[in-house]
Amino acid sequence: MGESNQRPTSRYREFEFLDLVARVFRAQGFDVQQEVRHVHDRRHVEADLLLTADNGVKTVVEVKLYRSRSRYIPDGSKAIAQVRNVQVVFQADHAMLVTNLYRDWIRPSGAIDDGVILVGIDDLAELAITPELKEEIGRVDEELSSALRDFDSAGLARPKVPFIPSTLHMKVTPPAPTSDTPVPARGAVLVTELSEIKPGKALKQKLPSTGREGVNWRLFEDVCYEALQYVFEGVLGNWGTQEAVAGDDSRLDARAKIEGSDVFCRTLIEHFGTRHILFEFKNYKDKIGANLIHITEKYLYAKALRGAAVIISPKGFSDPAKRAAHGALRDVGKLMLDLDVPLLCKLLEAKDLAQPPGAEMERLMDAFLLEVGR
Repeated sequence: MGESNQRPTSRYREFEFLDLVARVFRAQGFDVQQEVRHVHDRRHVEADLLLTADNGVKTVVEVKLYRSRSRYIPDGSKAIAQVRNVQVVFQADHAMLVTNLYRDWIRPSGAIDDGVILVGIDDLAELAITPELKEEIGRVDEELSSALRDFDSAGLARPKVPFIPSTLHMKVTPPAPTSDTPVPARGAVLVTELSEIKPGKALKQKLPSTGREGVNWRLFEDVCYEALQYVFEGVLGNWGTQEAVAGDDSRLDARAKIEGSDVFCRTLIEHFGTRHILFEFKNYKDKIGANLIHITEKYLYAKALRGAAVIISPKGFSDPAKRAAHGALRDVGKLMLDLDVPLLCKLLEAKDLAQPPGAEMERLMDAFLLEVGR
């Protein structure tokens, strides 16, 4: 991997954290390769890090940066399956999951799934052998604490069960090849379906990939609704449909209750006073116009704790729609975010890799807020 300042700014936090973890293990004496790809059964499998000890023992590492203070690993079973699959493909001796969550809050034993080694940010602080690395780890933790207004924390805690890197020098029996099963890729199926739905005027379709049939706008609603439930599993709940916006009684929109604890969810709850999000599905051929924004605004009620909407469409907002959304926020405090299909597909692909949607949604919201003028 190149220097982190060469990465796209929208993914800066993730690549910065990956680079930091790599430098911590290099300082511990491991040979470290970053973002290593291997072709197996015609598919590309990637390890975030591949550690090699001086005696040749190898460890595959998956690095997960979360925007929350969870006392559990979001999508834990999927993350474990992912790192196990990578371990088999690379024929590594160990599998490891590194996260910015506190390991002594989650798994004091230091292991998950009876074999996958768990390393938290508290462990990284202990493993860092230079003041510079310790300071960088502290900054990662401090930025999240600040974003979550978690000022009561006493800072990085000493782990109850220290992680000892020398354990990675021991030779163990790698997993049997029979455990090489792909992580279920529900997101990939939905991405393919979204690419097959034709935008614009109503027409009947049968999607080649799955055989799903219907009018294109209804297919768009159904696939998007399933995609949202998959992407936001554990973050949003109590899903349901409601009367359609814009007076079309044959079309339904969705709503969900905020249940997550990440920065995106906390910001919506604490700063926008909303507990529910309205989702609209617009399979338009062109970009969305300002008129739809004005209509959507009427369906948001602060007193009902429903002050935010996410509008999903193939091509997103037009410039007039963006100005209308900025005005609604500036004048009456109602938030309407533009989630186009390419970004929804990106969230689906990330979900298949056990990456929660919070960081991407936080970036989307931040970009919108920074564009709001006087």
